Amino acid sequence: MRTKVTATAILALCLGLVLMWLLRPKEQEEATTMSAQSTEGQPSDTHGAPARTASSRPASSVSSSEPLASPPNGITPQAPGASGIGLEAWKQKVQRPIEFYGKVVDELGQPVKGANVSFSCNQFIPPAGSFTTNTSSDQAGLFSLAGVMGGTLGVHVEKPGYYPVKGTNPDHFDYMQHSTSEAFSPNSQQPVVFHLRRRGAGAELITSRHGVAPDLEISGLTNGSTVRVNFFNQNISPDGQLELSATKPPRGEPVSRWSFRMSIPSGGFIEQNEEFPFEAPESGYKPMVEFDFRVGETNWSQSLHKSYYIVFGQPPRYGRIDVQTGIYRGVSLSYAINADGTRNLEPRETAASRRELPPGVSEYIPPDKR
Repeated sequence: MRTKVTATAILALCLGLVLMWLLRPKEQEEATTMSAQSTEGQPSDTHGAPARTASSRPASSVSSSEPLASPPNGITPQAPGASGIGLEAWKQKVQRPIEFYGKVVDELGQPVKGANVSFSCNQFIPPAGSFTTNTSSDQAGLFSLAGVMGGTLGVHVEKPGYYPVKGTNPDHFDYMQHSTSEAFSPNSQQPVVFHLRRRGAGAELITSRHGVAPDLEISGLTNGSTVRVNFFNQNISPDGQLELSATKPPRGEPVSRWSFRMSIPSGGFIEQNEEFPFEAPESGYKPMVEFDFRVGETNWSQSLHKSYYIVFGQPPRYGRIDVQTGIYRGVSLSYAINADGTRNLEPRETAASRRELPPGVSEYIPPDKR
């Protein structure tokens, strides 16, 4: 009986193995058929094999012939195929066709012909770097740029005999797409306006520059004692026109209060915040300016930076002065004085030192050369 059971089990095992062997080729044939259907309609290479698209490429197998530059701040590239955003979509975000239309006008709103326009385009896709080129404004003050790819564009406008008006002139345009802001959109019918101010008749000014230092630095003002500054000699002198004093806590001690004072006994100050402080007022000057800073009050600050028109002496001399100081630092003075007695504080024009490309000439600067 046991022999019959054993024989029956062996026979059943053999039949199962034969059945599995017969079914296996059919499963392979079905898998091959499904694979062929999934690749149907895809482009193929010259040998008939289906081509690999960006969306079908694994995220870790980006070709070495397509290296990616570091993405700009605020843009995080996603792996190809992730959330439908791949390599090409990221490229379109950070590297786009750039067009730009601008117009140059003077302080009266009149077109400025022949202004020099410098473009600098940052490219984030290899070969990454900075592409620069120049052009000039036409009779109507118009200029434009086209045929460039990039993410951001810098524009600088200038012309001999004019000042660029930095307070109103934009200098950066973002063509990239961000989640929080729209990319810059050029419009040939509404060009970006750049302002220049025509230079006037400049004067020979006495300034704070001495040697290679542009400012006059004064240290040791902490205990309320007074020092005098001679504008003409750029030094501390008993016969100076400007008086300075300060009270500051010693280093390492708790800070609760500090003060600073300036005075011109034979003249005074008028605060100014102009981009072009070229004409001093004739009157309205105060002989002293004083600052008292206390912790907890609304005016509390650890530093001070102010600009003034000044007048001093008989006959009066006019000028402008910029002063900076703080709790644990000395006093830095930058000034310009017209010694001939007029209120003209515009400096005479000096030769431009900027390196320029001839109009229409382009230059590519790799990242490691910038």
